[in-house]
This record gives sequence, C-alpha cells and structure tokens, in this order.
Amino acid sequence: MTDELSLAHRLAALSGGDCEEVGGELVVLTGWDRVRIRVDSAGQVVCRMTTEPLSGSSEEAIAGVSGHPGDVVGPDRKAVARSGRGPGPVTSVGFRLAGDPDLGLFLLRSGGWALADAVPALREAVAAVGGPVSASLWLRPVEFTTPEGYPVNYVEPTITLDEPSVTG
Repeated sequence: MTDELSLAHRLAALSGGDCEEVGGELVVLTGWDRVRIRVDSAGQVVCRMTTEPLSGSSEEAIAGVSGHPGDVVGPDRKAVARSGRGPGPVTSVGFRLAGDPDLGLFLLRSGGWALADAVPALREAVAAVGGPVSASLWLRPVEFTTPEGYPVNYVEPTITLDEPSVTG
C-alpha cells in the first residue's frame, strides 16, 4: 500500500500488475509469487522478542548475541509464546527491489517463527560480503491439521538467498 501515485505506477509497471484504490490508499496487485530483493546491510535485518508481537512493547529484548530467537526462550519457545507466558519474534527486514533499487527502501515486518529463524543466515551473508546480497522474498502457503483435527492454513513470509548472493 502507498499513498504515492507515482510509486504505485512504477511498482505496477515493474511487476506487470495493476494498481487500484482501496480505503484511500493505492494497492499494487501483481502476479508475482516471488520478489527478487536486495538487502544492503546486516543492520537492516533485526529480530526482537516481545510479549506483544508486531505492536512493540516495553517488555522487549533483542534476541541474544547471535540474533537468534532461540537464544531467548529455549527449545519450547513457540509453545511458551503462544501460551502468553513468554515472548514471540518480531522480525524487520529492510530491502530494495532488485528490479528497481531506486524505488526506495521497503520494510517487511513479521511475527513468523520461520522468518525469525532465517535471520542469522541472512545477517551473516550480508556481513560476510560487506555489502548487498541478492535474495528472494515469497509467501509460502502452509497447511496442516492439528492433533485435535482442526485445519490450519496461513501464509508464511520466507526469504532465501540467491546464488551467488553478492549483487553487482
């Protein structure tokens, strides 16, 4: 979503999509299943553990020295967070679109555990090359049935490093 008409049109042209107004803001609809992105620095990849995912909280801690959420709550971290007795991840990834980096910096925020688990590798890759890395951002559908028989469906943001990951 954006309120800048020129940005919406550039995104639509880049993606082969359309833009339409929804609730006073412009939404770009694309057919992309993956978006090629560029992450410029390790500082643009942050994972925090908080008791109020995605909303920010005074009860917040940066996830361990390694930046991995497992450093904070141990092996049962998901169950503890879901029960409300412990923190869950809030991951922020700043990125540029590989197809048009001059469009500016975009921000992905997620409370998903899989993206939080990917943070150390992404930060290490950027730090290892000392600059931008190329990656793909995509929304992975997840479907399963709970032990109680309830179907669960959601979409999980995923970032995978491209090979080679160094951008030119």
